[in-house]
Amino acid sequence: MDNFTKEDVLEVLNGFKKSQKLKDTYNHEVEDALPLIVAEDLVVDLESPTSHMLQILLTKMWNRAKSISSEVLHLALNCIKS
Repeated sequence: MDNFTKEDVLEVLNGFKKSQKLKDTYNHEVEDALPLIVAEDLVVDLESPTSHMLQILLTKMWNRAKSISSEVLHLALNCIKS
Protein backbone atom coordinates (compact mmCIF):
# COMPACT_ATOMS: atom_id res chain seq x y z
CA MET A 1 0.00 0.00 0.00
CA ASP A 2 1.11 3.51 -0.68
CA ASN A 3 1.06 6.25 1.89
CA PHE A 4 -2.36 7.78 2.27
CA THR A 5 -2.94 11.49 1.88
CA LYS A 6 -5.18 13.44 4.22
CA GLU A 7 -7.97 13.10 1.66
CA ASP A 8 -7.49 9.31 1.52
CA VAL A 9 -7.77 9.00 5.29
CA LEU A 10 -10.86 11.22 5.30
CA GLU A 11 -12.42 9.09 2.56
CA VAL A 12 -11.88 5.90 4.57
CA LEU A 13 -13.20 7.29 7.86
CA ASN A 14 -16.08 9.26 6.37
CA GLY A 15 -17.06 6.26 4.26
CA PHE A 16 -17.20 4.12 7.38
CA LYS A 17 -19.16 6.88 9.11
CA LYS A 18 -21.71 7.48 6.34
CA SER A 19 -22.31 4.02 4.85
CA GLN A 20 -25.70 2.72 5.96
CA LYS A 21 -24.73 -0.80 4.88
CA LEU A 22 -21.70 -0.72 7.19
CA LYS A 23 -23.78 0.77 10.01
CA ASP A 24 -26.34 -2.02 9.64
CA THR A 25 -23.61 -4.66 9.55
CA TYR A 26 -21.37 -3.42 12.36
CA ASN A 27 -23.77 -1.35 14.48
CA HIS A 28 -21.34 1.51 14.99
CA GLU A 29 -21.20 5.28 15.29
CA VAL A 30 -18.26 7.54 14.46
CA GLU A 31 -17.71 10.74 16.42
CA ASP A 32 -18.16 13.75 14.10
CA ALA A 33 -14.72 15.27 14.68
CA LEU A 34 -12.81 11.98 14.50
CA PRO A 35 -12.12 11.73 10.72
CA LEU A 36 -10.50 15.15 10.45
CA ILE A 37 -8.48 14.82 13.66
CA VAL A 38 -7.16 11.38 12.69
CA ALA A 39 -6.41 12.48 9.11
CA GLU A 40 -4.45 15.52 10.26
CA ASP A 41 -2.50 13.52 12.84
CA LEU A 42 -1.58 10.71 10.45
CA VAL A 43 -0.19 12.85 7.66
CA VAL A 44 2.08 15.05 9.80
CA ASP A 45 5.11 12.88 9.03
CA LEU A 46 5.37 12.45 5.26
CA GLU A 47 7.73 9.49 5.70
CA SER A 48 5.32 7.48 7.90
CA PRO A 49 3.42 4.57 6.36
CA THR A 50 0.01 6.18 6.86
CA SER A 51 -1.98 3.29 5.36
CA HIS A 52 -0.48 0.86 7.88
CA MET A 53 -0.80 3.32 10.73
CA LEU A 54 -4.48 3.82 9.88
CA GLN A 55 -5.08 0.07 9.90
CA ILE A 56 -3.45 -0.27 13.32
CA LEU A 57 -5.33 2.74 14.68
CA LEU A 58 -8.71 1.49 13.43
CA THR A 59 -8.09 -1.94 14.95
CA LYS A 60 -7.13 -0.37 18.30
CA MET A 61 -10.19 1.91 18.21
CA TRP A 62 -12.51 -0.96 17.30
CA ASN A 63 -11.19 -3.18 20.11
CA ARG A 64 -11.42 -0.35 22.64
CA ALA A 65 -14.97 0.57 21.59
CA LYS A 66 -15.96 -3.10 21.78
CA SER A 67 -14.57 -3.38 25.32
CA ILE A 68 -16.66 -0.37 26.40
CA SER A 69 -19.96 -1.48 24.88
CA SER A 70 -21.21 -4.65 23.25
CA GLU A 71 -24.24 -2.89 21.80
CA VAL A 72 -23.46 0.16 19.64
CA LEU A 73 -19.75 0.61 19.00
CA HIS A 74 -18.91 4.29 19.38
CA LEU A 75 -15.63 5.15 17.67
CA ALA A 76 -14.41 8.30 19.35
CA LEU A 77 -11.26 10.07 20.44
CA ASN A 78 -11.33 8.30 23.80
CA CYS A 79 -10.82 5.03 21.91
CA ILE A 80 -7.36 6.10 20.78
CA LYS A 81 -6.21 7.80 23.95
CA SER A 82 -6.09 4.63 25.99
